Amino acid sequence: MELSISANIDYHAARRALLNGIKNQTKLSDSLCTYFSIFHRKEKVQTRENWSKPKLRKVLEDVWDGSEAHAELIAQLLQSTKVFRIERKSADIE
Repeated sequence: MELSISANIDYHAARRALLNGIKNQTKLSDSLCTYFSIFHRKEKVQTRENWSKPKLRKVLEDVWDGSEAHAELIAQLLQSTKVFRIERKSADIE
C-alpha cells in the first residue's frame, strides 16, 4: 500500500508489478522507475523502423546452413525471444 501511495500508482497495479515484474515500458514502469530513481528512456524504440524485413532475411540467409533441422532450430530460437523487450539506441544497430 505504501509503494502505491508514494509512487502515485494504483495499489493493484503496484501489486501486479511486484508479483509479475514488468516486461514492457508503460506509464506504470515509468512511474516506478521515477520513484526508485532508476534511469529510463522516455521514448520507446520502434524496432520495425530500425530493422527492415530484407535486412532480417539477409541475416537469416547468412546463418542458416540450408537444412530443415537448422531452420527449425532457428525458428525455435526466434520464438523463444518473444518475451524479451530490448531497447537499443539507433546508433547501436548497423
